[in-house]
Amino acid sequence: MTDKTDRANISIRPENLQSFEGDVIIITGGSSGIGLATAQLFLSRGAKVVNLDRATPSSFQHANFETIITDVASWTSQLNAFKQTLSTHRKLDVVYANAGIAEGEMALADKTDPSSGDPIEPAWSTIKINLIGQLITLKLAIHYLKANPNGGSIILCASRGGYAGYAMPVYTATKHGTIGLLRGTWRHTAQWNITVNAIAPSFTLTGLTTESKRLFEEANIRWQTGDDVAPAVLYLAQDKSLNGRCISISQGKYRELEGALEELRAEIYGVDDFEPKNEKEVAAVLSTQVTIW
Repeated sequence: MTDKTDRANISIRPENLQSFEGDVIIITGGSSGIGLATAQLFLSRGAKVVNLDRATPSSFQHANFETIITDVASWTSQLNAFKQTLSTHRKLDVVYANAGIAEGEMALADKTDPSSGDPIEPAWSTIKINLIGQLITLKLAIHYLKANPNGGSIILCASRGGYAGYAMPVYTATKHGTIGLLRGTWRHTAQWNITVNAIAPSFTLTGLTTESKRLFEEANIRWQTGDDVAPAVLYLAQDKSLNGRCISISQGKYRELEGALEELRAEIYGVDDFEPKNEKEVAAVLSTQVTIW
């Protein structure tokens, strides 16, 4: 009998990734960490990469790599960046919504106004960047990829925190939100030949996590890097048969999570869980889930 976790395993080897020669790729947060590693891998496959970030990479240059200074939490800033990309390159093929921060301002910390004693409202920066920013990227990506006769690919950067109960409540909430965006979107975009997939990296050595490096080394835990994560993005971008999928990357191993979870549906919800069985039942269920695109 084959273990379900074995069926979820995916072999992704960088040497087997296809050419993206001439394709135009937008990456948010591509100046460092996973975003920069992904940009470099796309570039090695012939793509042109437009990086939307608050700053340019500190020590990376490439003839086919450009940075548009962008506030991903701002509709106007992202809109202008997408328009500039289309004005320059005349098309768009792949959008990787990578930008994100960790718990950021520690929004749930009990900070009070010293004069009144009232709790101080957080700036909610993690939600604005990780979730609102990703929603903006997703909406703009769909709009502009619809103009491509070949459609295109959207990859959302979630996290294993989107499936697990990490001890960072605001960050974890945003990453659960990313999985919700994936699940609620991919069926709609298929009509325009646009795929929507996601990745869910586990602990990865980036600018967000460098303070933990020593502790991981002392515990003899393998760090994965952006170079481990990047191939999963290209794998999802190159295979148009993949839609609504999410690849977990943990210690350099790849597993597809959404299909594996669907196989466990009866175990999770019960064998008597309701599923529509005819056209009337489907129509009744869909009537509760109206979304205008």
